[in-house]
Amino acid sequence: MSLMILKQTLYACLTILTARTSPEGYQLLYVISMYLQLDSLIGLDVHTEGTLAAIKVELLIFDTKLKVKSFLVTS
Repeated sequence: MSLMILKQTLYACLTILTARTSPEGYQLLYVISMYLQLDSLIGLDVHTEGTLAAIKVELLIFDTKLKVKSFLVTS
């Protein structure tokens, strides 16, 4: 249920939090979007070599972006 609300909130906020009006909010939406993509890949019932490779790539990108955002928040 909470994942569904997160998806709906993400799409509702896309029109409000643009890169120009709220750079921080836009970056947060970007990280949430990456999380949802990663969650969708992990949630598949069958994982092929292609999906496992995609999960690995998405996880590395997500981890990097999350570390950058965490650094910016704590600075």
